[in-house]
Amino acid sequence: MSIRRLLWLFGLVVIVLMIGTIGYMLIEEMDFFSALYMTVITVSTVGFSEVKPLSTQGRVWTMFMILLGWGLVSVAIINIFTSVFSWVVRFELGRYIPVLKRRVMRQLSNHCIVCGFGRTGEVVASFLHQHRVPFVVIDRERERVRAAWRAGYLAIHGNATEERTLKQAQIDRARALATLLPADPDNLYVALTARALNPGLRIIAISFSRRGAQMLRRAGVHRVISPLEWVGIRVGQALTNPVIADFIDHFQVRVEEIQVQKDSPILGKTLQEILLDQALKDVHIVALVRNGELLIPPPVHTQIQQGDVLLVLGKQSAEGFPKLEWLASGGSAAR
Repeated sequence: MSIRRLLWLFGLVVIVLMIGTIGYMLIEEMDFFSALYMTVITVSTVGFSEVKPLSTQGRVWTMFMILLGWGLVSVAIINIFTSVFSWVVRFELGRYIPVLKRRVMRQLSNHCIVCGFGRTGEVVASFLHQHRVPFVVIDRERERVRAAWRAGYLAIHGNATEERTLKQAQIDRARALATLLPADPDNLYVALTARALNPGLRIIAISFSRRGAQMLRRAGVHRVISPLEWVGIRVGQALTNPVIADFIDHFQVRVEEIQVQKDSPILGKTLQEILLDQALKDVHIVALVRNGELLIPPPVHTQIQQGDVLLVLGKQSAEGFPKLEWLASGGSAAR
């Protein structure tokens, strides 16, 4: 509850007490203190004796104060105590939440780091959250960090260009980092710092200029994305290939890359045998990456090997994605 609302409720209590006091002073000709005392015991319904015997008009005023004042004052008092209690709880939790955050951060592993929680960062975080990929957000603006926590994400308030901030995000155990800051020099500095702290880290960056993109690639960034160029390409596709553009947008096409692990039960099986599983009927293996070589489309008699990366196509709601991911990671063929 806001301070303004709390003050408004407190003022309501004072107004009710003053109205009751003035009423008793006019009707029963009491002095101020006696009238205030009578109002308080009436509104609070404590049942103490009256200051003096009341006239008929005084009894009517007392009933009015009980009906009106008791209800209003009770609501106000309950809200005031509730607010005070919630403030106390938030204060106590505020002492322990940072400790819990640090514990959760220390347990992060094989996660993604999202540097920047602007509009692009929000979309990236939402995507990772929907796909149940562990990640942590870093932003230098405190309000954005609060927004990330309200959305249910792990977040760190700090400068992503600083080593200590990246170390706090457990960059040494991270699998990928996306630097989405609004300036190319900042994204370059994040990429260089991240590469020094974790040489095997996969780094994705956005760039707003061609020169910036070149510098990021030289810094070892795996993928540089230009938001302006990407939007231009999508607009061009909508102009020249409207059917394809509508298909991608309206049918919510989803593409996933799934790597086959050493304990997977689909090792040695052909693509044709895998797709005979009825649980995989709503997904399609459109490509296969093996030893850096891309097969499009892969022959149906291709046998699956450890380390193969399957590019799988389907609708967003396709149930075959989690099934195939489970099999590729080492799940049982019969489920």
